[in-house]
Amino acid sequence: LKRLGVDKLCLHLDGWGKRGYDNLHPDILPPCEAAGGWEGLARLRKICHDLGYFFGIHDQYRDYYYDCESFDIENAARGTNGKYEECDFWYGGRQTVLCAKQAVDYVRRNYNELTLHDCKPDNAYLDVFSVVELDECDNPAHRMTREECAKARAACFREVASRGIVVQSEELVDWALPYVDFVHWLPFALDKGYEKGNAI
Repeated sequence: LKRLGVDKLCLHLDGWGKRGYDNLHPDILPPCEAAGGWEGLARLRKICHDLGYFFGIHDQYRDYYYDCESFDIENAARGTNGKYEECDFWYGGRQTVLCAKQAVDYVRRNYNELTLHDCKPDNAYLDVFSVVELDECDNPAHRMTREECAKARAACFREVASRGIVVQSEELVDWALPYVDFVHWLPFALDKGYEKGNAI
């Protein structure tokens, strides 16, 4: 790309986690060994910087996979009916939703490790935070309203930004505007298929 004359580029790297794309969140470290592990990720970052490119990663702190190392159902967002939202259609399989009040501790832990291993990104995409509905949680240990969810997600954005990292997310919504530098925009509001409930 550099030889072809691309002088400005922002790399968005997906699938770099321990078991690849959309797997084991929030316990995605160490980076995928088959793709180079810590050394390979640090080398890719250095190559980007040597070329004058931005090195960025896809990241995720809402989907909470049952097979992640630190999984504890007590950290999940619990409904008022005592049940937990579940799905299994992403690559990582069975998951619930991490209570947003728990997320910032994982963000801090992971970005400390990335920095320690010379893999700190220039930009980080915190997936779904600015596109999916705000969550509620009825666990008495960390009960959360939708307003508190917005504040908790904002705390994650601020934690990333405090490290000098450009913050990205998915769609832009009002509450996220002060915290997100740019979005991977999909105009849901203008999608006629979405209005009819059959967006692709």
